[in-house]
Amino acid sequence: MKERLILGIDPGLQKVGWGIVTKAQEGVDRASDHSGLYQFSHVASGLIKTHNKDDLSDRIWHIFDQIKGILGQYKIEMVAIENTYVNENYQSSLKLSHARAAIIVACMEIGLKPIEYQAKTIKKTITGNGNATKDQVVYMLKHCLGGMPQRMVSLDVSDALAIAVCHGFCNDTSSIF
Repeated sequence: MKERLILGIDPGLQKVGWGIVTKAQEGVDRASDHSGLYQFSHVASGLIKTHNKDDLSDRIWHIFDQIKGILGQYKIEMVAIENTYVNENYQSSLKLSHARAAIIVACMEIGLKPIEYQAKTIKKTITGNGNATKDQVVYMLKHCLGGMPQRMVSLDVSDALAIAVCHGFCNDTSSIF
């Protein structure tokens, strides 16, 4: 049974949510899925934290190093990341861009090009509504994954899992295998 590992990343400078899901290839019969609705499974997830008091370059390095560690630990085939929207506070947007760049470079270093998704696209893909609330996304994500991890660390982690599942739906490559 061929399953593909997808890493979803919710970028941030203080907190980076990450989540890995498997996507079963077309025609795979999963014992836990009698209805055919769940084609994704949770593999791992977590939260990378940085401290406000640390120097910006140290925080960026920590994010880069942690993402490299995740990529080294799992055989990731696809990476998806939430695209940034420009904030009224340009300093916050600039710092977030630094964190995103560290994540993208860590992925590109091993030959994985992250695909970017707007928040509305992720919400619409998961719930059918681009203006869905976080609670609605989590509710539908539970159905897509056949349940959620026991200890959901934060909404950043559920966002990352949603990004991974969104990528799985939007990049259905099962028809080419």
